[in-house]
Amino acid sequence: LEPDALDMELTEQSVNLSGGGISIIVQTVYQPRETLSVTLLLPDHGRFTASIEVVQLDPLPRASDGYRLRARFVRLSTQDRDVLIRHILRFQRDHLARHYSA
Repeated sequence: LEPDALDMELTEQSVNLSGGGISIIVQTVYQPRETLSVTLLLPDHGRFTASIEVVQLDPLPRASDGYRLRARFVRLSTQDRDVLIRHILRFQRDHLARHYSA
């Protein structure tokens, strides 16, 4: 994918995110080791674009559901990794506060 494409379409969907990688549902078949560009909208940060390398693509139970893509971040600067980790920690803190506060 073109990392600098200005006409890209952003779609809202849930992702599984860590400081090392991402898991997401896709409809397109990608090959292991293929490099893609992903853009995330992070609260308090805005658009966050990074390169990911496909690690695994698993079909979901129903063919119409697509595939679970597992990928690792590549060429991610320390500063960008820190942004991701801060976002994840903030998300976890807020989730715990909402669901477990007395």
